[in-house]
Amino acid sequence: MIFALKHELDEIKPATYFINKGFEDLKILTSQLQETLDLVTKLTSRVCEQVNLSQKDHLETKAEVEGLQQYMSRNYLEIQGVPGLQKENIYDIVCKVAKALQVDLNKGEIDIAHRIPSLKTEMPKPIIVKFINRWKKEEILKAKRMKKHLTTEDAKLTGKVRAIYTNEHLTPKKKQVPTQESKRPETDRLPIHLDTGLQSVRQEG
Repeated sequence: MIFALKHELDEIKPATYFINKGFEDLKILTSQLQETLDLVTKLTSRVCEQVNLSQKDHLETKAEVEGLQQYMSRNYLEIQGVPGLQKENIYDIVCKVAKALQVDLNKGEIDIAHRIPSLKTEMPKPIIVKFINRWKKEEILKAKRMKKHLTTEDAKLTGKVRAIYTNEHLTPKKKQVPTQESKRPETDRLPIHLDTGLQSVRQEG
């Protein structure tokens, strides 16, 4: 009986050894996996920090570019409401608008003037004007605020009589700034006037 029991124990010992060895191997593997997981967690944390820094740098760079674009647009004026003609002289149109506002302007004070595309197909394409001197643009804006209501008839322009608006030329980002202006009917909207990059709505006729 004792011999049989001893024989059975001798047979169990190898199995027990393999079980213990497998358990130890499993502990080692688990430890290695934990170390790998800790390393991956640290690397992920560092990557997230780098991404956050990159996003911050991107936003700061974007803001700087936006500010530079707006600064470079300081000599630009946008004129809205003037119907387009097949054969038109944009420089003459700008001078006529200035004259209607009692502002002396000659073509030599205009660097560039042309129409730009508009998302509102039912509206005339706006006219963009770049003046040699920023103060001439400011003079026109001031005169327009004083006169308030200006039409194509006042400027002696042919075609359907329409209201004319003069605004600072905004960068695409600035144009996306939501205002109560965008909620008004087209005929009642207040043109936007920007002074040194700050947006303010001023009553136009």
